[in-house]
Amino acid sequence: MKSQRPYFQKGKYINQIDTNRILDSLFDAVLVINHSGVITYINKVVEQVLKIEGETLVGYDYRELLKYSYTYEFENFSIFETALSERKAVHDKELHLIDSENNEVIIKGNTYPIYEGENFLGVIGVFRDITREKEYQEQTKRWEEKFTQAEKLAIVGEMAAGTAHEIKNPLATIKGFLQLLESNELPESKRKEYLATITDEVNRMEQLVKEFLHLSKPSNQEEHETNETVSLCKVFQKTLIFFSPQFKNKKVMLNIKCPGHPIYLRGKSDKLQQVFINLIKNSLEAMEKIPQDCRKLTIKVDIYKSNNKDDKNEKVILEFIDTGPGIPKNIMNKLFSPFATTKVRGTGLGLPVSIQIIQNLGGYLVAENSPLRGACFRIELPLYDVDGVNSICRNVYIPYCERVADYDKPD
Repeated sequence: MKSQRPYFQKGKYINQIDTNRILDSLFDAVLVINHSGVITYINKVVEQVLKIEGETLVGYDYRELLKYSYTYEFENFSIFETALSERKAVHDKELHLIDSENNEVIIKGNTYPIYEGENFLGVIGVFRDITREKEYQEQTKRWEEKFTQAEKLAIVGEMAAGTAHEIKNPLATIKGFLQLLESNELPESKRKEYLATITDEVNRMEQLVKEFLHLSKPSNQEEHETNETVSLCKVFQKTLIFFSPQFKNKKVMLNIKCPGHPIYLRGKSDKLQQVFINLIKNSLEAMEKIPQDCRKLTIKVDIYKSNNKDDKNEKVILEFIDTGPGIPKNIMNKLFSPFATTKVRGTGLGLPVSIQIIQNLGGYLVAENSPLRGACFRIELPLYDVDGVNSICRNVYIPYCERVADYDKPD
């Protein structure tokens, strides 16, 4: 005779645990959408990631999630659209978000259809926050790219300064929490919380040191150049995530104007991102000495189509326009030559490397002073494809959109 399971009875649980409580205890973010596209449940991790209350989303159409979509990322929640319309699982999809406090968040996960018998009930999404992991990956990639340049000594110096700056921030955090721990009146719960934060910051510094040591021994193998389909939206998104803290700290308003649909190029996304980093970095540094209320960077993206029917070549035109003092006349003619720089600590290699990358992609990079104020860097690249059909924005399609990220607002 089989012994009875101690925690089960036929057809039901004894001391059954509430399902929501189980989902709230997970490390993953869980979101449920019914067959009509209405969000019926989010667990506590979703609330923590987006810094919202559950009532903000529950009961609303899943497209409300677009308000948390990062600039240029119109395809962010197609994972839910695919799962709802095609009723099949979607795996390993990254979503690039902005929480309610305007912080960038990256999550990765899967969606699965939910059935009761043959009846389709909806979709469940399960995601993991990978923001910190991505930051380390992007940081490693940036340093590896810089290490391949000719002036290795100058780049090592820049990398060391950047690493020292990155270590300075967690050191300040550790110092602050150690001072708080000296209080005899501190509750035990707070003491544990502060010690956990200190441990996290120490681990962060350890990771930075490991990356520095790894990058000091670059591979001797030459990079294998291959062309790939590059999403211009995603390259911008990755670049702007990197610069977001600097826009906020330096009180620079970012104004982005772009077509209302995804744009694709042929090339290498990391190389294109290197160009964008160089141009934005130059613009931010150029505006440091002007009044804070005048600091503005405008990024324009246009698609050029020739009026000549025989000319089937289409181009993407990108402009980076700042409100700094502009380019000095004595530098303008040699701006893209190596070591031409107005910065005290500049290497003068950023723009020469950038123009070489753009030329290798079959495009052009030119610089001029803006008629009103500041400098304008203009890039022309061959257009590969425009996806105006499969965009998540097709239901609210507009031919052109403008988004403003004002980092001058108080926290």
